[in-house]
Amino acid sequence: MAVLLQDNYTLRSPHGHCFIRLNVKSSDLFSKNWCELIFQDRNKDYGAYRLRAGAGRRYRLALTVIVAGLMLGVGIPAGLSLYARYRLLQGLENAQADLKKLQQLNERQGFEIKRISAGRRAPAVSTIKGATEQPPEIIEVTKEDIIIGVNGPETFTAVDVHDFEDADTLHNPDRTDLPVEGPQLAAVQVVEEMPQFPGGIKTLMQWLDENVPYPRSCIDQKVKGDMEVSFLVDEKGYVREPEITKKLHPELDNVVMSAMRRMPRWQPGKKGSHIAIVRVSIPLHFEIN
Repeated sequence: MAVLLQDNYTLRSPHGHCFIRLNVKSSDLFSKNWCELIFQDRNKDYGAYRLRAGAGRRYRLALTVIVAGLMLGVGIPAGLSLYARYRLLQGLENAQADLKKLQQLNERQGFEIKRISAGRRAPAVSTIKGATEQPPEIIEVTKEDIIIGVNGPETFTAVDVHDFEDADTLHNPDRTDLPVEGPQLAAVQVVEEMPQFPGGIKTLMQWLDENVPYPRSCIDQKVKGDMEVSFLVDEKGYVREPEITKKLHPELDNVVMSAMRRMPRWQPGKKGSHIAIVRVSIPLHFEIN
């Protein structure tokens, strides 16, 4: 039996006999009416009726899933792209607004923070063994007896001071006429990234204001002016070897040194990609209103 679903069609047998005339629109694909018409006056307990009766619901569910999948597949990437573009534009606008608001920090009265620079030291001069060099001129001095005394002359034997000098055998073991090399700073000369106080310069100013008190005796004596403190920031950020490089008053020196010993850890400086020890100098200004 051939069946054609068209508007106003006739259901016929292969022999041309007309069984039933239907009036079903193609838009009624999900409708249950066509199934009722086909199985009219038939046994509806048969499995074929039950399958066809639920076909419309299955078609509707499948179509809904397909449409929803297409919408999600296209809508989610498009939405994410638009959101990322929006966030990028918003970030640029916020950065431009922050740049316009940047201004010089207002320093709190009582302290003045100047440029923080690394320590400097003269490079050690080394000589190469075997280098051509004019030998120093040696002058022979005749040693004489030194006459010292009040109640008559007393004779003392002069001693050559070179007998008590230390030779620099670290850099030039074969040279005994060089002076002893003095202590060297452990800090590097030039760094690409200076040590940073946690929170920045503004937080450092606040910390100094809270931890460096102005002694009452200095206020009564009207002691004011500038002083400078320097220290090393080691590889772990700890403050080492603090010292007052420009003194103002003993009591002020003591309170500043006490504060330096309590200073929290810094972010270490870097030379290239390596952490380096850097000397930091901080000028302080004390003023009485």
